[in-house]
Amino acid sequence: MIVNTEKLFIENLEIYTSTVKSKSNSGKGKNKKIELYGIQKLRELILQLAMQGKLLQQDKNDESANKLLEKINYERQSLIKSKKIKNHKCSITNDSWSSIKLPSSWELTTLGIIADWGSGSTPKRENPNYYGGGNTWLKSGELNDCQDLKGSSERITEEAINAGSFRENNIGDVLVAMYGATIGKTAILAEKAYTNQAVCGCTPFNGIFNRYLFFYLLSQRKNFNAASEGGAQPNISRVKLLGFPFPLPPIAEQHRIVAKVNELMELCDQLEQVQLKNIETHNMLVTSLLKPLISATADPTQIKEAWINIQKNFNNLFISESSINRLKKVILQLAVMGKLVKQNIEDKKNFSPILDKEFIPSSEIIVPFKVPYKWDWKQLKELANVNGGFAFSSGNFVKDGTRVIRISDFDEGGFKKNKIVRHEISDELEKYKLKEGDILLAMTGGTVGKSLHVESIDEPMLVNQRVATIRAGRSITSEYLNIVIKSELTQDVIFKSKNSTNDNISMKDINSFLVPLPPIAEQHRIVSKVNQLLLICDQIQSLLVKAQSTQINFANTLVGGNIS
Repeated sequence: MIVNTEKLFIENLEIYTSTVKSKSNSGKGKNKKIELYGIQKLRELILQLAMQGKLLQQDKNDESANKLLEKINYERQSLIKSKKIKNHKCSITNDSWSSIKLPSSWELTTLGIIADWGSGSTPKRENPNYYGGGNTWLKSGELNDCQDLKGSSERITEEAINAGSFRENNIGDVLVAMYGATIGKTAILAEKAYTNQAVCGCTPFNGIFNRYLFFYLLSQRKNFNAASEGGAQPNISRVKLLGFPFPLPPIAEQHRIVAKVNELMELCDQLEQVQLKNIETHNMLVTSLLKPLISATADPTQIKEAWINIQKNFNNLFISESSINRLKKVILQLAVMGKLVKQNIEDKKNFSPILDKEFIPSSEIIVPFKVPYKWDWKQLKELANVNGGFAFSSGNFVKDGTRVIRISDFDEGGFKKNKIVRHEISDELEKYKLKEGDILLAMTGGTVGKSLHVESIDEPMLVNQRVATIRAGRSITSEYLNIVIKSELTQDVIFKSKNSTNDNISMKDINSFLVPLPPIAEQHRIVSKVNQLLLICDQIQSLLVKAQSTQINFANTLVGGNIS
């Protein structure tokens, strides 16, 4: 059965276009799908409202934060005078709160005023006596925004603590990460612990509810990142951290805010689980409806029923980038199975150059599905020349020479603008030169199996090792061969063939790829139809991205601005 896709795709492109226009203009799309990103922004909005005093009504019977701040300052000065804590500078270092109007019963102070802060250190790695002890020692990556943190991946000894510069953090103390990608990660300790220098710990003074401080730190993560300095390893200094503005409510209101935030965050968690379940269910539905179309064992009735269901629900099934990508894979698979275009009995057999030999599957080769009349199964080595790249030495790269294409220098979109390396050309390297129509295939690493059909070349290029060059023979077009390489037929073989340790596929594996071979005329029709359908998929995907971008911009604007 040939799947009739053209009319369906064009009709639904019009539906997606009108849907996106409706969303962009009115913000009221019929799509009820709640993005996980939206839940993330909802959490941020809850924290923002809480820290601005806009989540709950104030109680006039609460003792004002002004009096509370006086008590905090008194405690702080007493501890400084008795030399139990150091007198750190705590002047405001950030103006992010200058335009925010807090409730009259609140006060704006700084983090340095409301708690005692200090960081840790890392014991010398070369001393084995410092590690494996009984003391929890936390690194910034272990702060996971939890309110009862226990345990660590490494533990240190008393000897390490005595030899180093550590702050002892106790149960109830609050930690915040100051370095790298973890800046702003926070936690409340449920046990005594020490930290490395990338973590700042604090003991809140009386009148500061540690869980309120925890939520404040969560709300300021973007501001902490904006205030960080440095290149490869940005960090926010303790001076800046202590000078961050801190909105101080009455102590009773701090407790009410924490209770409400916990309640709302739990609802967000439940909403997220529902959404994840919906996404999982949706993916299963898409897969189950598409599977009969490409199943080698499905009978025509199953295929027809699946296609009718897809036609009826197209604009409800393909509502995400992942579902469209799944559809693209099905299109490629339908193409190589001979189910995308009608066969023509007048098509001539393929041209059979010397490279082509009659291929009769041996008992060791299992043909994955039955091909249409006038098609053949061939091994790739019978249809194309397959070469590995040259093992260039990085020490021989020159400033002016021929560009060398490495495994990281291409993807399905084309050649990347990475750091370009060049090498002098020689007679020995001529056979490694890239030609238009070649297909590049990654043979190793995390991207094993990625490919690029080289439609045009702006400059001479040489192919590096770990990249295979596949050059089509006369009985197969490079465009159709590219479809075969990208299809699940071949990608599944690559996945099963690659070495589990090194993620490698060998030249032998590549040469043994099975290729379903239609007549040349049908290859051209298949390529034309695939290009047409993938273009429409890209257009639908673009419209979905545009709609999502509109929603994200709205959410960012809502949460990013000051709520009046």
